[in-house]
Amino acid sequence: MSTSAQPAVGNTAFVRATHACRMLVLYEDTASHERAMEAAYRLAAQFEDEVAFAVTSCAFRDLPNSPAGTKASEAAALADVLMVATHGHLNSVVDEWLQGRLARRKGREGALVLMLIEPIDAGAPILSLMARCNHAAATAKMDFLPMLPHSAEEMLARISQSAALYRPPMQEMPPSHWGLNE
Repeated sequence: MSTSAQPAVGNTAFVRATHACRMLVLYEDTASHERAMEAAYRLAAQFEDEVAFAVTSCAFRDLPNSPAGTKASEAAALADVLMVATHGHLNSVVDEWLQGRLARRKGREGALVLMLIEPIDAGAPILSLMARCNHAAATAKMDFLPMLPHSAEEMLARISQSAALYRPPMQEMPPSHWGLNE
């Protein structure tokens, strides 16, 4: 399968081996699918002598009530890596689907990867999205790995810097003691 292919659900075995690192890629659109698959190919190439990769992918739109969504649900239960590729938003259907599937993993080790794809939607609640994904991963006893493009890293750095510079006005503290001769 090439990275430009756009199946609703795809299976790709990058290397034949007895044990494969199973990856489920959930994607928002064609651009996010291509970027996520590029990342999967890079991982497979980097670790080709150590582990095989088996990748299943599913579009957000296909998650609820479709054969593709059923197949993605099965893949989520077994995935070593669950990658979510988005421009910054997870609608409530995708968010609930993801939360439900992570809860069913029963403590199985793995990693939840949030991959933000450019262009990032203006006004996307990136910090909130990262916090929700981090919490979901922690609840499922998975590692959380955010993959941010440089523009998002710069934006988050500016937000953090602004928060560090903001100091709420301090109220004057009364003296610790009162007295005329002090």
